Amino acid sequence: MNQHPTTDHITSLIQEGEFFKLKELLKKFEPAELVELIEQEEEREQLIIFRLLPLSLATQVFEYLDLEVQKHFLANLSQEKITGILNEMSPDDRTALLEFLPDDFVKELIQTLSEPRV
Repeated sequence: MNQHPTTDHITSLIQEGEFFKLKELLKKFEPAELVELIEQEEEREQLIIFRLLPLSLATQVFEYLDLEVQKHFLANLSQEKITGILNEMSPDDRTALLEFLPDDFVKELIQTLSEPRV
């Protein structure tokens, strides 16, 4: 990792409610570094960190997260954030993810996806 703050520093920013400062800090990370950071955190902190990421960066990070973490995020994020991420994902990655989700949840998600861009 580059000269980024430690996991402890990130956790303390969350505990102190310094979300604006944390949001600006997270933008400086590469997607792979964010995946590593998120996977080291507890579930509550994982969600907070992920919610603070801009959509394009969140999508890149989401594609590399462990399937269990992806499922946790899908169950706990807003429909708007989920839709944004799924719309931004590559079709292959999106299809691979949807294969592992319950059918009723997949049907619900598919209805929220936008038409493909031409």
